[in-house]
Amino acid sequence: MARLLYKLGLFSARKAWLVITAWLILLGTAVGLMANFSGKLSSSMSIEGIESQLVIDRLQESFPEASRGQGQVVFHKPEAGFTDQEKSVISQELAKLEDIDGVAAVIDPFATAEEIADQRQEVIDGEKKLADARLELVDGEKELASGRAKLLDGKDEIESGLAKIESGQEEINKNKAELETQRKDLEGKLAQVEAGIAQLTQAGAPQEQLAPLIANQKALLGGLAQIAQGEKQIAAAQAELDAGKREIAAARSEITSGEQELIDAEQKIADGYKEIEKGEADLAVAKRLLAVTENFGTISENGLTAIATIQFDLPVNQLEPATTDAVVAAMKELRSETMQVEFSQALTTDFGELLGIGEIVGLVIAAIVLFVMLGARFDDRSWSSSAVSGSWCGYFCQHHHGPLRRH
Repeated sequence: MARLLYKLGLFSARKAWLVITAWLILLGTAVGLMANFSGKLSSSMSIEGIESQLVIDRLQESFPEASRGQGQVVFHKPEAGFTDQEKSVISQELAKLEDIDGVAAVIDPFATAEEIADQRQEVIDGEKKLADARLELVDGEKELASGRAKLLDGKDEIESGLAKIESGQEEINKNKAELETQRKDLEGKLAQVEAGIAQLTQAGAPQEQLAPLIANQKALLGGLAQIAQGEKQIAAAQAELDAGKREIAAARSEITSGEQELIDAEQKIADGYKEIEKGEADLAVAKRLLAVTENFGTISENGLTAIATIQFDLPVNQLEPATTDAVVAAMKELRSETMQVEFSQALTTDFGELLGIGEIVGLVIAAIVLFVMLGARFDDRSWSSSAVSGSWCGYFCQHHHGPLRRH
């Protein structure tokens, strides 16, 4: 290999102009073919069929937002915070960026900060509402327990009332039967006495014989009058007993209605606890999201710096330069003596073409070095000058032309 390289170098040194001419012809041919047939150069690379590329393609299909490129615009005020008017102007200009072709969305730092603050306040309010709701449910359970106790007392009173009514009904029935027996007995005796009086009267018996029978008749009639009075009292007692039955029936209906109300109240309390559990789960998710964004902010703590994010439809290295140029130009209009506007590398680095001024400069320097080396003798001096030239070219290209940035 060393002998082959030596022969190649010796031939190149002896036929320097021929080699240089051939090199320039090949270079021109390659550049011409590239310019006319290769299409647009891009720094992005994909290899179809490999697992990693398949994963990237699936992510772009399922989560297109994840593959979007983005850049940041930094607004800074060295002396004082942003006024309401400045915030309004910045927000309006950021909103206009969405009209630029290739811009998918713009994240306003002030609106985002306000949303995060509102979400934190919502979490605090949600915790308070859940605590209040739990206290209300506890109070409801206490009222429910009190209602159950009252229903039990009402049932006991109804049972006691029913027992009294049954006992009263038995007593009324007993008294009624006794009065009926007494009435029949007195009516029978009265019939006998009246029959005796009628016989004696027809027989012409003296008044002295009729007097005892007449006295018995009066006594029997008095007994029947007392029985009639007793029947009236029994009827009044029966009416009062019937009224008590109706009251008990109404009380029983109220208890049935109360039991249904208790069942409904129990269901409401159970539903309330389910809602609280759901609210606590949602609140836990919100807390986790806030915990993730705890160290995230679009405005600095001192309020002097704000960062806006511009999301694009494509990855940054696939964007047209006109898209990022339009974003930068629009935001530069906001620069003033009191406010600085700077841009992230994604907005200022040109990913559009691989052959730029830096590459051309490098090719020219390489051609000069090749020309010098092929025209020199292969001695120690030539190798030393080659090393020095190569080191100088690498340093120059690294620190002065790469990566090339737009300002």
